[in-house]
Amino acid sequence: MPQQYSSNYIIISNILTKLQLAHRTQAVIYALKKGLISLYEIDLP
Repeated sequence: MPQQYSSNYIIISNILTKLQLAHRTQAVIYALKKGLISLYEIDLP
């Protein structure tokens, strides 16, 4: 496992833990509810 991947994984894991979230999908829902992001800002393929 490359060092950069490992560091990114740890950072994301720490953020999820602090927000008491289990996975990235919950983080997106959290951000939507808090108004941090908007569905209209997301570029869909």
